[in-house]
Amino acid sequence: MTNIILISGLAGSGKTYLADMIKDKLKNLFDVRYFGVTQENYQHYVELANEDDLLVLEMHPPFDKIDLKDHNLLHVVISKDWSVYNQDLSKEKKKFIDDFFDKNPKRERWNTDIIKYNKTRFAHMSHANKTGNVILTNNLEQAFENIKGWTMDIRFKELFLFANENYDYMLYHSPMLQGETIYEGTAPTMDKFLSLNLESFIGTDKKENTCLDIGCNIGAVTQLLNQLHFKEVFAIDVLTENITCAKWMQKKFYRNSNIHYEYHDFMKLNQKFDYIFALAVLHHIALKHPFVEVIKHLAEITNIATVIEINEMPNFGLTMEKIKTILKRYFKEVNVIGNAYLPVQKTIAKNRWIIHCKK
Repeated sequence: MTNIILISGLAGSGKTYLADMIKDKLKNLFDVRYFGVTQENYQHYVELANEDDLLVLEMHPPFDKIDLKDHNLLHVVISKDWSVYNQDLSKEKKKFIDDFFDKNPKRERWNTDIIKYNKTRFAHMSHANKTGNVILTNNLEQAFENIKGWTMDIRFKELFLFANENYDYMLYHSPMLQGETIYEGTAPTMDKFLSLNLESFIGTDKKENTCLDIGCNIGAVTQLLNQLHFKEVFAIDVLTENITCAKWMQKKFYRNSNIHYEYHDFMKLNQKFDYIFALAVLHHIALKHPFVEVIKHLAEITNIATVIEINEMPNFGLTMEKIKTILKRYFKEVNVIGNAYLPVQKTIAKNRWIIHCKK
């Protein structure tokens, strides 16, 4: 099933401008492909489209041979009032339309008076209504908001179906899109991210430095690191299911992110990175390896700094003081920023800490 937006309207109504808006503003969600087509050749482009494409087709009536009932279709008809149409029409486009009618004298000239203009736009809507799922708009910004809502609805439905099939791995984080939470998971993702206090630690510029996210889960925090602080991010996890989910989220919601997800055991990693993020993961690794060895290895592959979120583990002798003592063996600067959020309860935990470390 292909996702198709059919755009139609009288010449000069802004169809190409709307298509450009779609290509620019929805590129994180879809691979947007735009073609001017007729009802004789449109099927060729539909057959070439992939599942994750957003196929934008500009077409003029008639539409009596169009059959898109087996696809996700939204037909946007742009139909401006006479005065608005003339106000928005560029001199170049007006000349183009005049030249067209001059060269085609048998065609009824609708661009010279409101009566013929309205007759033509009303007939256009009658033709368009045959295609199914039609919206009528006289404003390009409004048209785009309708399109955006339609595309988001497609992606959200896909996400909920995917989350249902992969619930054990999709339940933790609250995925974000354009600053908004897609659905609320057990972890307060944005609050957790903001509590890292990264602007004061690494600055506000988007860095060229290499960056690694250890225990990336489904990539919710990884995506924020790439969006706000690093031009490229590498992310690893020891669960292949987490990596599968992270790559799925990237494909569906963050297509233009620059993130490389890999299944990898942190303790076997030899590559160095300028900045490393180890959020709510080191206390899990310490269940399998001596904590001193975990921190030693973290320092060995860190060039500049690392950000840690960690639980105290009293049963293993890992109090906050003990954790700080070990960190100071391998890092020149160790600053405890404050307590971190617990999942589920989403409250600040007295035994969970955020720590900034510099080599």
